Amino acid sequence: MVKVYEHENQGGSFVLENGLLQVSISALSPNNVTLSVPSWGLQYDVHICPAAAEVSDPAGIHMVQPAIESGPGALIFGGLSALGFDWAVSLTLEPGSLVFKCEARLHNRCALPLWVPCDFGFPSARAWNNPGSRMLLTESDDGALVSNWSSVPSALIRIKDRGAEVDLGPVFLGPYSTAYRRVSLWPAPQVAGDRALSDVMLLALDSHKLKIFSACYSPGRSVYVQLEDRSQLESTLDLDPGSVFEESFGQNVKDIVVRHRGHEEARMTPSVAQISENRTLVAALPSRTSEIWLAALSSNGGSPLCSEDAYISSVLAGTLPHEAPFGTEHALSHLWAIEAFKSGDWDKVQSHLDDALTWNSEDQTTWWFKAVTDRQSGHEAGGDNLLNLRFLAPLDPLSRAEAFLCTPVGTAVGPSPLVRPLADSPSLLLDTLCLQIEHGMIQDAARLSLESLHFQDTPLVRYIYAWLLMTTTNLASETAHQVALAGQIGTVGPLPQRRPEIRAIRELSQAFRQDTALQAWVDMIKFKP
Repeated sequence: MVKVYEHENQGGSFVLENGLLQVSISALSPNNVTLSVPSWGLQYDVHICPAAAEVSDPAGIHMVQPAIESGPGALIFGGLSALGFDWAVSLTLEPGSLVFKCEARLHNRCALPLWVPCDFGFPSARAWNNPGSRMLLTESDDGALVSNWSSVPSALIRIKDRGAEVDLGPVFLGPYSTAYRRVSLWPAPQVAGDRALSDVMLLALDSHKLKIFSACYSPGRSVYVQLEDRSQLESTLDLDPGSVFEESFGQNVKDIVVRHRGHEEARMTPSVAQISENRTLVAALPSRTSEIWLAALSSNGGSPLCSEDAYISSVLAGTLPHEAPFGTEHALSHLWAIEAFKSGDWDKVQSHLDDALTWNSEDQTTWWFKAVTDRQSGHEAGGDNLLNLRFLAPLDPLSRAEAFLCTPVGTAVGPSPLVRPLADSPSLLLDTLCLQIEHGMIQDAARLSLESLHFQDTPLVRYIYAWLLMTTTNLASETAHQVALAGQIGTVGPLPQRRPEIRAIRELSQAFRQDTALQAWVDMIKFKP
C-alpha cells in the first residue's frame, strides 16, 4: 500500500512511498522532488513546477491518504502567482508501481487572459528520444529516468548540453479558465544496445540479448520475436515491477513485439528503431490563434489596452475579436453573473453560473461564486458547491474564507481560527479580498479583513478595510482611525498590485492628502496603469 506522511526526523519534509519508490518534497521548496529507489540505491532530483510559480505565494502542502488499501496516495502543493493565476501540482503514486504521476493545474483567477509558462526539468545526463512518441529517456551513469507526456497537447522538448529539459510550452488561460499539464515519470536501469519505450516498459537488445524492464506489475504479456532466419518465438510473461527479464538468442533479431490482450504495447525493430540522440527535438508547437487574439486585445488604434475595466466592458459589449479562443463563452457567463450579483438578482446569478459551468465544470472560482451566492440568497450555506471547490483545489484560500463567512456573526468566542492561516499569509489574504471586491462581495471583504487584523496587522489589509468603510458607510471618523493605524506600521508587507488594492490606495490618498504614509504608498504604484 501507499504511505503518505510528514517525516518526523526531517521537519517540513513530506513523503510518498509504496515499498518500491519513495517520493519526498520539502515544505520550503516543494517543487524540488527527490525520487529514491531503495533497492537500487539510486536517487533522482527532479524540478517540477510551472516556471512562473518561482515567484509566488505558497499555499502549503496537502496530503491525500489512500481511500482504500489498494488506492493511490498523493501530495498536493501550490500557491498564487504574481502573474494572476492559481497553480497546484499533484504528485500521485499507486501501490506496486514505479510510475510516478505529476499533474500541474493552472487556473486564471481574473478577468484578463494570461500566458503562463510551464516546464519540467530533469537530472543532468544524456537524453534520448523515442521516435514517434512523446517520451524521453534521461540516462546517468548508474540509471535512467523515463518521462511520458503523451496527454499533453503541445510540447517543446530541448536537449541541453548538460542534461534534459522538457518545456511544455506556454499555456493560454482565458478568463477564469483552467489548464492541465500531465507528466508520468519512472526510473529504469541503465541498459546498452538498441532501445524502445512504451508507457511502462523499456526494451533493450544488445549482442543478441533481449532485456525487458517493466515499471509496474504486467501479467500475461505476450512477447513475439522474429529472428534473422525468419523463425518466430513466442512466450507469455508475468513482468514484476523493478525486475529485468533477460533472454539470449544465437542470431540477429529482426523484430520484437509485446502485446497485451491482443493489443500491441511495445515494438522494436533494431535496424530502424534505434533511439537516436538529438540536440534539439520539437514535438509540437501551440496554435497561434490565441496570439492573434491577444494582439487584437492589446491594441486599440495603436494604444495599449492597459485597463481591465475596459477589457471587461468589451467582453460584456461583445466587441472582442471574432476569432476568440476557447473559454470566452465561459468568461462571458461569469462576468454576467458578477453584474447580476451586484444588483442582487440571485436567480440570474445562478443561471449565468450554471451556464459558465456548462462550458467549464472544473472552474474552481465559479464553484466558489455559487457557494457564496447560496449563502447570500438565503440558501443553505456551504453545501455541494463548496465541496466541489475543495475537491478541485484543496489549497485554495477561497474555501477557507467561505468556511469562515458561513459561520453566523457573533457565534465564535474570540478570533476565528479559520482565518489565522490567511492572516499569516497576507498575500493569499489580499488575493482573496480582491476577488471578493471584484465580485461585489463588499460586506464579506470587510468582515474577513477585520477578522484577520486580530491576528496580524498588515498595512495594506487595513487600508483596504478603511477604503471599504469610506466607500460604503458614513463612518468618517472610523475610516480616519483605520488610516492612522495603518500609517503607524509603515510601508511593510505586500505591495499593491491588484486593481482593488491600487484603487484603495489612490482614493484614500485623495481623501487624506496630508497623510504622508499614504503618499509613500502612492509613490510605489505611480507607474502602474
